[in-house]
Amino acid sequence: MPSRTSVKVIRESIWDMSASGIAVDLGTIYDIGYNGLKLAMNMANFGSEMTFSGAGLLTQYNAFPDAGNVAPIDANLKTTAYPLPMTFRFALSYGWDPFGESIDVTECVEFVKTNDRAEALVIGAESEIMDVFYIRAGFNTVQEEEREEGFSAGVGLNFNVGNYKGTFDYAFTDFGRLQSIHRFSFGFAF
Repeated sequence: MPSRTSVKVIRESIWDMSASGIAVDLGTIYDIGYNGLKLAMNMANFGSEMTFSGAGLLTQYNAFPDAGNVAPIDANLKTTAYPLPMTFRFALSYGWDPFGESIDVTECVEFVKTNDRAEALVIGAESEIMDVFYIRAGFNTVQEEEREEGFSAGVGLNFNVGNYKGTFDYAFTDFGRLQSIHRFSFGFAF
């Protein structure tokens, strides 16, 4: 049963203000042992609340405006702490090879709950062709008025560069008001 834990430092900045925090991600995958059926669980962004600070919060304050000739003093505005978007995921996947060993298909159903959004059921599938080319599609079924994500699709490619293995991934997501989101990633294993 592969498990993974990662610790990360998160920093957010707006103009000349910033907030920092530390978070932990925990995850595990369990192979049920029945025809490629796997169960996965993940908890992401378990960590401290964040609060903005910085020069943008500096202001002038006059404690005695009716007292006449009293100079204002420097003061810092106090910001409200906010939690990280902690996310819980529970997924079930099934992999099979309908066309022999050269093409594998994996389907997945994932339940997602975050502390700042409604629950969602995410469904997806991936087809792997000869461990080189990947085709992916999915849909986020979250039922809320301000839903952004919808249909997504993508492709992936594994390749060799000398003694190194590389990957290329592209994903398209229909993101509502933000329209189409395109993501690209490259990776190399040493």
